[in-house]
Amino acid sequence: MKNILKDTLLVFTAIAITGATAYAMESPVKPEQYRNAQIVQSAPVESEPATIPAETTPPAEQPTAETAVSPAPEVTPQPVPDPPRTKVDSTIPARVFCGSPAQRSWKSPLLENATIGRDMAAAKGWTGGQWDALLELWSCESSWNNFAQNPSSAFGIAQFLDSTWRLPGLQYANCSKTVDAREQIRCGLEYIQVVYGTPASALDFHYRNNSY
Repeated sequence: MKNILKDTLLVFTAIAITGATAYAMESPVKPEQYRNAQIVQSAPVESEPATIPAETTPPAEQPTAETAVSPAPEVTPQPVPDPPRTKVDSTIPARVFCGSPAQRSWKSPLLENATIGRDMAAAKGWTGGQWDALLELWSCESSWNNFAQNPSSAFGIAQFLDSTWRLPGLQYANCSKTVDAREQIRCGLEYIQVVYGTPASALDFHYRNNSY
């Protein structure tokens, strides 16, 4: 009888131990069991910052023997040619007698301007004696010098006063005071034609009044 009780007790003990073990294996782990546990975290691995390549400027191409820039050729300054001069008419005398009462003397006309005057007078039909009269008239007045200046404001080849340039006939011909010899001659011929008709008539007036 004792053996039976003993065996029964051992069986119940074994069952109890087996049931407790199974319960322990099936029950979840409570968080409280980990409160005192040391949690080891792996240290974060620092990632190296991404390196952005800097903008690089391509090196300047060095001139090679094939691409070498040749020096600019030296430019030799060209001399500025003088303006063409009027060919002097060899038939115009170098000295002209001025027969006006106040100027009974010889004048040396500027032959270059006198040559221009001869051609322009011929275009108006003033040749021969009319040309001789014009040559003498303006030789007496200015020696055909387009820069001749008189204290009375008379200026240029025809010795126009400032008031003469403002005459209606000259303004109608687009004349204005100038140092240009050709323009002075053109306006002087216009004045003679309008006021006196011909160079001979202008010279006669000059003889009597020492002006025209």
